[in-house]
Amino acid sequence: MWFIYKFLFLFLTLFYLPKFLYDYFFKKKYRGCFLRRLGLVSEKLRQGSPTIWVHAVSVGEIKGAKALIQRLKDQYPLSSIIVSSITQTGHEEAKKILPMVDHHIFLPIDFSHIVKKVVGKLKIDMVLIVETDLWPNFLKKCKKSGAEILLVNGKISDRSFKRLAAAPIFSRWYYSLINFFLVQDEVYRSRFIDLRIPAEHIKIVPNLKLDDAYDELDQDSLESLRKKFEIKDISLVVGSTHEGEEMIILDQLVPLFNQYSNLKVFVVPRHPERFDEVERIIKKYNIPYAKISNAKTFHNKKIILVDAMGQLRTLYQLTTLAVVAGSFNPKIGGHNILEPLWYSTPCLFGPHMHSQDQFVNLVLRAKAGRQVDSNDLQKTVHELLNDDFKLKQMGRRGKDIFIKSSGGTEQTLEFIQKLLEKKKAKP
Repeated sequence: MWFIYKFLFLFLTLFYLPKFLYDYFFKKKYRGCFLRRLGLVSEKLRQGSPTIWVHAVSVGEIKGAKALIQRLKDQYPLSSIIVSSITQTGHEEAKKILPMVDHHIFLPIDFSHIVKKVVGKLKIDMVLIVETDLWPNFLKKCKKSGAEILLVNGKISDRSFKRLAAAPIFSRWYYSLINFFLVQDEVYRSRFIDLRIPAEHIKIVPNLKLDDAYDELDQDSLESLRKKFEIKDISLVVGSTHEGEEMIILDQLVPLFNQYSNLKVFVVPRHPERFDEVERIIKKYNIPYAKISNAKTFHNKKIILVDAMGQLRTLYQLTTLAVVAGSFNPKIGGHNILEPLWYSTPCLFGPHMHSQDQFVNLVLRAKAGRQVDSNDLQKTVHELLNDDFKLKQMGRRGKDIFIKSSGGTEQTLEFIQKLLEKKKAKP
């Protein structure tokens, strides 16, 4: 299996190389991480007591692990905590919200010699993989250094489960380096058991994202922002859009400007390299718009393009209703629909949520949001904007989700502590 994996990884790397080069030179993607992921920039990693490596692929996983990482650093002040990510946005988010971490790095590309160069002679006590992102050569190297490997806040989508179940030899090999699986609910536990993971290695722990303490603005700050953006009545935030989604969503929302004269729509692309592309799309609708980065005034602007990172949670506090994207593109599979609910803001999301099915169940069961087909988005928004009581009721139910379902961080921390104590006690 190792030979097959290395061959396939090399083949796929060469296969995607032309697209990578196009994105690198013409879309200016990967500029901040390419050399570091190749191991060409030296990463001087400090040994601590203990040394814990946390891998969270991108922004959502970074945010979800925030509370756990903070508690780990509080519990082990002499530790060396390394947080790795793959995307530029994830890396920047980690540096922003996890300043206490000893090292913020990009995970090396999963070739043996590159992994060895980055990990080097570091003795790692524990590796925490947040949610799903497993890289065999990296895990193998960490395992050889003596690390216990945990999947925390673990999940496996229905799509991934079906693919892995169709290749049982591969799936058993793929998960063989993980010592324990701390998963979000019974559905994920059952899927891992069906993939022949021993039940005694799997523990259900509440979703870490339900313990995230979100920053909240005071009323004076909120009122100041409402004046700045000239939010007079109602507003919508379309969060974390991907390629193809802006047109799908705006086709549905633009006609609403004729019915709601004071409506403002904030469009927040997921990735900064798409800001210019999204601006070109917005221009086609001939609707007055502004960019949040350089607009001198937002007077009479119907659409506001949020071409700056780290604004989404602030906007969720200002808005009447949120549309969480990533769910209208079948390739993405959805994003964190709980974020607006923390601020008692109801949310709508599309039909493609296969990467976030636990959140879908939580939100729909609580009646705090709605899953809609793209063709029904305009109708649903119109219905809710005309029913203030229903909107407020949905918002209250959304906030209640966090109150009733928290506790995952403490349970995960307790499990990690016991494992580290047992490891330390070994001769």
